[in-house]
Amino acid sequence: METIPEWNNDVAFSSGGIISNPADLTRFLNALFEGKLLKPKSIEEMTEMKDGYGMALYQFPFGDRKFFGHNGRIENFNATMGYNPNEKLSVSLISNGSNYSLNDMMIGILSIYYKLPFPFPSFEKINPELIAKYSGTYSSNEIPLKLTVFEKNEELMAQATGQSAFPLTLRDEKTFIFAAAGIEIDFGDNSLILKQGGMKFNFSKE
Repeated sequence: METIPEWNNDVAFSSGGIISNPADLTRFLNALFEGKLLKPKSIEEMTEMKDGYGMALYQFPFGDRKFFGHNGRIENFNATMGYNPNEKLSVSLISNGSNYSLNDMMIGILSIYYKLPFPFPSFEKINPELIAKYSGTYSSNEIPLKLTVFEKNEELMAQATGQSAFPLTLRDEKTFIFAAAGIEIDFGDNSLILKQGGMKFNFSKE
C-alpha cells in the first residue's frame, strides 16, 4: 500500500471544490436534461459533439447506447456520470480508491442493469507462478496479429500488435478479463483463447 500525501486545495482551486454523492449527481443530470436548469437551446449546444467533446460534456458508448456525461478526479477520489436521453436514464458512480478501474465498474453496473452477461472478477492477488506461466508472445493462424502477455507492477498485462496495452483482471486461475473491451482470455498449456464480441480466436505460445 502506498500512502499518497494530501493535496493543497489552493492548487486545485475549483476542481474538487464540491462535495456530493451519486444520488445528487443523478438528480442534477435529470434536472439538466429535463430543462429545469438551462434552456433547451443550451442543452443542444452542450451535446453537440466536436472531436468527441461537447460543452462541459462528452459522449461515451455502451453497446449501441450513447450517454452524455463527464468524470472527474482529485487525489484518489473519482466520479463519473452519464445520461441516456433516449431512455431518460441517469447513472452516477463515485469511488475513493483506485484498486479497480472506475470504467470497468460502470460497465458492470450497466451490464447488470440491462441484464447483459458480466463476468465478475476475482480480487485475489495473482499468483506470481501464473504470471510467469502465462507471460510470453502468442500468435494465431486465424487473425494477423500477435498478443504479448507480460507482468507490470505484479499484475498481468496484454498488448496486441499495434495496439495499447491493457490490464487483465483475474476471474479464476485460467480466465482473465478486460471488461472495458469485452475481452475474455482463457489460458491453456502454451496456448490461449481470446473471446470478444461473440467470436473466439485460438493462439499458440511462440
